[in-house]
Amino acid sequence: MQTYDKDRMALTNAKGCLKDLKDKNAKIEESRKELDKKFKRVEGEKDSMYKKFEIAIAQLRGRAEYKNEKLEEKLRVFEDELEKKELNFRELAQRCGLGQD
Repeated sequence: MQTYDKDRMALTNAKGCLKDLKDKNAKIEESRKELDKKFKRVEGEKDSMYKKFEIAIAQLRGRAEYKNEKLEEKLRVFEDELEKKELNFRELAQRCGLGQD
């Protein structure tokens, strides 16, 4: 009986501390949920941007391959023209007697 008032006061204080801790825990949980939502949103944005990046790279590769093919075609045409001109030059050189050593 002598410590009853003291124990009752300690119990009241403990209940108050427990309530404060529960409130803090609830705030932390709410904050965590908000952060999880933000994280998922940002992660989705990152994935979307990465997919767009991959598409852009694929398009650039396709364009580069197309340009390379066109350049190779032009090079073949120029090589054929050069070969014909060299042949014509050799024929002219032989007619003029320049090809004889």
